[in-house]
Amino acid sequence: MKKEIIDTKTYRHSFSSVNKFSKNPSAWLCHYALGIKTPVNAFMTRGTLAEKGAYWLIKRESKMLSIENYEKNIKRLFEKSKFLNAEKEIENAIGCGRQFMKALYERQLRKVVSYQKEKRTDLTEYGLKYKILTFTDFEFDNVIIDTKSKMRLIQPYPHEIRQQCLYSKVYGKPTALLIATPKKYAFHEILPSDVEPNFQHLLTQLKALENFIDMCDNDITKAIKNTSLNTDDFYWDDNTKMEANKVWQQIIKSN
Repeated sequence: MKKEIIDTKTYRHSFSSVNKFSKNPSAWLCHYALGIKTPVNAFMTRGTLAEKGAYWLIKRESKMLSIENYEKNIKRLFEKSKFLNAEKEIENAIGCGRQFMKALYERQLRKVVSYQKEKRTDLTEYGLKYKILTFTDFEFDNVIIDTKSKMRLIQPYPHEIRQQCLYSKVYGKPTALLIATPKKYAFHEILPSDVEPNFQHLLTQLKALENFIDMCDNDITKAIKNTSLNTDDFYWDDNTKMEANKVWQQIIKSN
């Protein structure tokens, strides 16, 4: 019996999904078709805590409530979420969260319209079968801002800019990237002229993903037989490498 790559009735694209497919199709198959996923790492933990910390600060200050328990709140969130091997990132997250809030307040961005909003957008007018699911960080009246916590300030990666161009297209609003370290931040506005070319680039990637599923007849076995296993990038840890190798070997031997 054929095991499907995706459930065509419920499947939705996402930016993280298509970005992973464009960089490493075998990693995409493991994550989205086989359910072989790498656990949340320390850097992702820092980002989650910093973002939620900034939101907590903004909400508290907007209601003129005390923020003296900010650090305790971050530590409590860390313990509640049971993040593993990431204790060293707690202090970094505390600092990044403060920088996020500082940057937003300096730009008079204090009224959050939505936080981590989920939206499904139909893409059939662009020749795609499936909707795309987007999650925005901070939405304000006139701008959408995505936060990135890092240990040094660097220019945004192309895929980070492309993601914001997607949000701009979906919401019809300007977008920006807010990058923060524990001690400083950089604010990167996405130029209107960048939106359409980056969105078209993304459409090309989405069509390639849909074509891949179609060419494999939505069959996992066929997809694996036609996809080289590449475990040389950051998408893998020792456990996922071992599980993926086992699956690929079983399918190749059964050929």
